[in-house]
Amino acid sequence: MNRHLLIPVLTQTAVGGLFINLAPVTPHLIRELGATYGDVGMVTTLFILGQVLAGLLAGYFSDRFGVKRIYVAANICTVLLAVLLAGAQTIQQILFLRFFLGFAMGTQFVVGSSYLAFWSPPEKTALYQGIYGGGFNFGIALSFFLAAPQVSWLGWRGVYLVPGVACFLSTLYLCVAGREPAEKPSGQALSPRDFRHLPIQPLVLLGVGMTAAWATFIVLGAWLTEYLMVAQRSAFWLSSVLTGINVAGSGIGRILGGAVARPGRETRAVLWFYFIVIAAAAALLFSSSVIVILTLAALVAMVSSMGFAPLMRLAIQVGGPRLQGTAVGLVLALGMLIGSVLPTLFGWVVGVTGSFTMGFLVVLAAPLTGFLAMLRFQSRCAPEQKNL
Repeated sequence: MNRHLLIPVLTQTAVGGLFINLAPVTPHLIRELGATYGDVGMVTTLFILGQVLAGLLAGYFSDRFGVKRIYVAANICTVLLAVLLAGAQTIQQILFLRFFLGFAMGTQFVVGSSYLAFWSPPEKTALYQGIYGGGFNFGIALSFFLAAPQVSWLGWRGVYLVPGVACFLSTLYLCVAGREPAEKPSGQALSPRDFRHLPIQPLVLLGVGMTAAWATFIVLGAWLTEYLMVAQRSAFWLSSVLTGINVAGSGIGRILGGAVARPGRETRAVLWFYFIVIAAAAALLFSSSVIVILTLAALVAMVSSMGFAPLMRLAIQVGGPRLQGTAVGLVLALGMLIGSVLPTLFGWVVGVTGSFTMGFLVVLAAPLTGFLAMLRFQSRCAPEQKNL
């Protein structure tokens, strides 16, 4: 495998273990730190808000000062923050540090995508972005699979220590084997005036469209373990494993999306993906069988994630070679900004109504929003529209 594909994929797999790693240890946070359901939802929301801020800035700085330099700095900050979070003593400290972890990881995700795009053959851009995003989701899934042994060995702090070590190793590999793209030398002369030429309307619509591909699996990953333990009285280890399977399915979806979305047909593919997700998410509202709910949740997570790779390719195409980092950052930032409220909103709905079924309304909101945005993009901005 080309090392310039391997570097960002390994890095994303390692860092994925820090994303929603507190979800399977929610009962421990409630018991040991006095956290509430609202606090747990806010942990994810503040993290994503940090990612949003990073998305707005990371692409700009990598386009101006060099991809590898910013990529390495973001990885080092991620490792340091993982260590600090492992030593947190209160839920307030976790909330504070999670925001900065979100900023570091958001920078890493945006710049890693840009790094990969420079080394990808144009005809394989969507596939490589799908593999890249899939690695992140597989890292999240691995954090659920390992949650029970980590907690039994190291307590809830193990969910930061173990991924932190993996991030440290992947950062070393990046420093040794990574290289600044020849087409984008460090310090390339870009001025703020160059960024005025970005086509804002297409990027905004793509960002809203990214809501479903980014936020849907996050909401399910953040709350599925708790749903299984509270509503279905499942054991901790079984609930974590089942959630891990769900998130792993979203990783498979990201790779499949990159494989099946043909160049020039990305918008149409995303619309079909989201239509299927809307139908499956609506069916969740009327399901009572845990087997049916788990099946539908897996379908929602996998198919919604299939929209990620074609959306990333469209963002890269809109930004062009000189500004693709900024374009990718804006699209991810908008998708994460809209999606950031969903985990907290899910927890609030469940807390008020006492019903996880009502919380699934929040899951339905993401693909509906994304579908409407992509319809608008298709009619006004889609670069492949002339071929439809």
